Amino acid sequence: MNQTRRQFLKSGSSGLFMFSFVTMLQCRQKKSKPNVLFIAVDDLRPQLGCYGHKQMISPNIDRLASEGTFFRNTFCQVPVCGASRASLLTGVRPTRERFVNYYTWADKDLPGNTSLPKYFKNNGYTTISNSKVFHHLTDGEGSWSESAWNPEGQWQDYVSEGKCKYCRAGNQW
Repeated sequence: MNQTRRQFLKSGSSGLFMFSFVTMLQCRQKKSKPNVLFIAVDDLRPQLGCYGHKQMISPNIDRLASEGTFFRNTFCQVPVCGASRASLLTGVRPTRERFVNYYTWADKDLPGNTSLPKYFKNNGYTTISNSKVFHHLTDGEGSWSESAWNPEGQWQDYVSEGKCKYCRAGNQW
């Protein structure tokens, strides 16, 4: 089939455009965002097999630690879960007036802050809270792609006067 130079360039540029478009789509697919799993645990000493404790049998956590980023030298900002979680999830350190006790609310102590899960959500990730991430179920407004979920039953106020041998009468956590 004889083509003029103009017909050849026209068909060639269409083909080049399609090739470029398909290549761009493939590159975009290859640059997909990594999955991120954040496990928030308090009151857990690092006594797991992955930390070298032979008496602990924890094969699932050990395997997860071997396949992801594993932190061996970790600390908490505040020795109570509400304040520690609020500080970690907002990226803001505690002070004498902010993030100080068990009943801390990140949204009340630091209104307008973009939490870690909200940052991920704003950047195209699906964020889900299954069980206790912020200390309070409704804290971290706008952080989750769907409603936060907690198991049913009395689990949240497990440290209360009369239930804990380390609690002092009148202690405000």
